[in-house]
Amino acid sequence: MMQSAIGRLRARGSAKSGFAHWKMQRVTAVINFVTVGWFLFQAMAMSGAGYAEWTAWFQSPLNAGLLLAMTLSTFYHVHLGFQVMVEDYVHNEATRIAALMIETVIVALLAATCVVAVLMLATGA
Repeated sequence: MMQSAIGRLRARGSAKSGFAHWKMQRVTAVINFVTVGWFLFQAMAMSGAGYAEWTAWFQSPLNAGLLLAMTLSTFYHVHLGFQVMVEDYVHNEATRIAALMIETVIVALLAATCVVAVLMLATGA
């Protein structure tokens, strides 16, 4: 079956989805810059602290919330970046889909593990 050039282009989806993806990469990069900077500053300030001080630090709602934001933003940023690399450089459709599915599962499991760890530290469990 013959298709015109415009017919082939229309089957490629909406152009605005690429912009949203690009924008989310930038948003998560800014969030990561702020939260990782905050965490490094806090870790240096607590460098001589003992177990009790670190436990109290993790149990602060502000610290736990910022750690969760950092964790979720970082893993989402990794997911977006990996997706772009795979879509740009993996040309076999089956391999591309498999790589994206495997990466999504791995990132989701790692993110869930980190969220549970932060929640356990925050609650003292």
